[in-house]
Amino acid sequence: MTDYEILRLSEENKYLTGGFTCVETDSMLTEYTSKERRRIRRHSKDMDNFLHSEAFD
Repeated sequence: MTDYEILRLSEENKYLTGGFTCVETDSMLTEYTSKERRRIRRHSKDMDNFLHSEAFD
């Protein structure tokens, strides 16, 4: 069994968040209506913005 430790993101590793996204792709949303897809994309873009711009602070 492997032991893991969760650490707070440090300033020197903040660049790692650049490759992370919450924005859903079209292929992930095929089962939803166009109205639902717009709502999901809007919320996921808001979450993406928060994670890249505000979460570290």
